[in-house]
Amino acid sequence: MSPDEREDMNDEELMREYLEGNSEVSRVYRERAREQPGAALDARIREQARRAVSGSQRRAHSPFAGHWMVPASLAAVVVLSVSVVVLLPDPDPDPAQLRSPQPAAPPAAEPAS
Repeated sequence: MSPDEREDMNDEELMREYLEGNSEVSRVYRERAREQPGAALDARIREQARRAVSGSQRRAHSPFAGHWMVPASLAAVVVLSVSVVVLLPDPDPDPAQLRSPQPAAPPAAEPAS
């Protein structure tokens, strides 16, 4: 189908043609489906994969990994533990505090002058 004929088709006809596999795009996909990478490229990819798996390449450096991770973790655990202990209610309150409060004594009368 020529480009001029394609311009005359509406969207529904173009979609139907594509879905049936008769469009230009479908034809290009069918032609390219048989293509394979060259042997040199394939060998290069395999070699890089072997090096990555064997560990011969340098590992990526992370700013979050290192010698300070353990001390920082311990400090976080200590801060969290102290916070929880401070916020816990007293498990065995003083028995004197459990008694009902005594009524307050009436205020002392001032001597008459």
